[in-house]
Amino acid sequence: MIVYLLVAAVFFIGLYGIVAKKNIIKIIVGINIVGYAVNILFVLLGYRWNGIAPIITREIELETFVASAVDPLPQALVLT
Repeated sequence: MIVYLLVAAVFFIGLYGIVAKKNIIKIIVGINIVGYAVNILFVLLGYRWNGIAPIITREIELETFVASAVDPLPQALVLT
């Protein structure tokens, strides 16, 4: 829970930089900070404690894979 609050704090710092500053460079830096915060949030949403890579191999059973694999969709959203 504390990690989500830290991401929210980073997001609001960037939002402050966008809204309150008049220098274009500082506004661009604020936009970048907001983008980083959103990317970190996506990664946190797909994280699973002791998770494995979402790659099916012959050595792993399907039930074990479904229970322990991380969600690949947030990773793909951050990459694109």
